[in-house]
Amino acid sequence: MRKLTHGIDPAFSPSGRQVAFTRWEEPSKFSLWKINLDGHGETHIFGNTKQAKSPTWSPDESKIAINFQHGGTLKYTKECDPLESEWSLNPWLVDLRDEDALEFVPDINEETGELEGIDVCWKNPPDAHWKLRVIDITSQTHEDVNIGNYIFRPDWNPINPNQIISSGGIGLVIAEFQDAGKQVALPLTTDAGDRSPSYSPDGRYIVLNYHQRPNWDIHRLNADGTGRVRLTKTPLYVTAVEKKPLWNNVSPVFSPDGSQIAFLTDRNERWEIWVMGMDGSNQRQMFPDSINDQLPILYNMVDERVFDWTYIF
Repeated sequence: MRKLTHGIDPAFSPSGRQVAFTRWEEPSKFSLWKINLDGHGETHIFGNTKQAKSPTWSPDESKIAINFQHGGTLKYTKECDPLESEWSLNPWLVDLRDEDALEFVPDINEETGELEGIDVCWKNPPDAHWKLRVIDITSQTHEDVNIGNYIFRPDWNPINPNQIISSGGIGLVIAEFQDAGKQVALPLTTDAGDRSPSYSPDGRYIVLNYHQRPNWDIHRLNADGTGRVRLTKTPLYVTAVEKKPLWNNVSPVFSPDGSQIAFLTDRNERWEIWVMGMDGSNQRQMFPDSINDQLPILYNMVDERVFDWTYIF
């Protein structure tokens, strides 16, 4: 094990010879970088992209796509409607189980002092928008891809350079680049629990995080969105006998030959990289404890790409 550089969301190039990553700290705040696998040739590619994350390479390695924060609201906002009207409240944003979620306010006429009605008010939480941007490595020019406001963890189709898959807020969505610069959003799934998709090297399959509520597990799909298979599940004895919480299994990525899937799991009460067959069989630690003890992995359930997998040439 050796240190390559510092940054977040590392992604190997298709050839396995370079790594793309982003940095959020000064002096290169919110920027995209790449470095050779041998540690040489660290290069700044693009900057001024707020909270740039999750880089993914085009199959020919000429471009890198990232997602970044752009637009929306970053603070709580108060909104009110007349009590007897149809409220514009979004139940996905406001937790109505909270007894303090709603505030009932008398609507007093300022001139007469008479009560004209009751307003119901609530606070909308911050609602940041996340977009997709494609950057040409050589020219350092970019193109923003307008396929939605909640685009996370893009992954470039390894056999179709005109398609990038992402989490789309309410399922997985594919950005397709068509003739004359046209961009089209192709919904693949409609389950909001589908997150962090990653293609197999041959483009036939997709692995992803799935929110089982309350925990996370890993599912595999065919590339067309069919054939869903759940690959990880906490055994009943863990919760019923050992009285331990459900495991979280996240951030899956295929091996370079597509025969195995590496993933993060907290089943040993810390985040570790494990590996399994593409059917979910033979789940085991990728590294011994002597290595895991040196890897204080952080994962905050925000579609991080903590690691990637390639052959060493």
